[in-house]
Amino acid sequence: MNSILTDHLHSSLTVFPSATLTLALLFECWVVFYRQSTMRLVVLVLVTVGTLGVIAAFVSGYVAAEGADRFFLVPDEAISTHHETGRFLLFGSIAMCGLWWIARFAKVKAEVFQCCARVLLVVVVGLCAYTAFLGGELVQHYGAGVHATGAVINSSTAQGANQ
Repeated sequence: MNSILTDHLHSSLTVFPSATLTLALLFECWVVFYRQSTMRLVVLVLVTVGTLGVIAAFVSGYVAAEGADRFFLVPDEAISTHHETGRFLLFGSIAMCGLWWIARFAKVKAEVFQCCARVLLVVVVGLCAYTAFLGGELVQHYGAGVHATGAVINSSTAQGANQ
């Protein structure tokens, strides 16, 4: 299962929820500060689509983890930390999306659900940024999922022989 599609699927899918959930937060700030209730549907759509993106990115992470240390040694602890924050992000975004839908159709205490949904949106956007940071560290520091060229492989083999 080592094709270009599967090798780069996870990194491509992680950008989508980061963008949509951040946009949802910005539009919700617009709604709160400028009393633009017409934008609430846009926020609901962005939160829903962003949550679906989080689910897709989380599932694709399992495929990415299989080939993470194909060329370079990636510590299991670094991958498991990234996975754990991804899991918090997954469950947090599902809960947040549920709260947005409940707030949309609630007859009683809709403001309470809306407030909780807003707080969770801020937390989820923060988790999204932190999870992306950890994923970037996996690539930058450990070479997770990076393809080594023949020159790199020959150079590292030569260095190993010299020591």
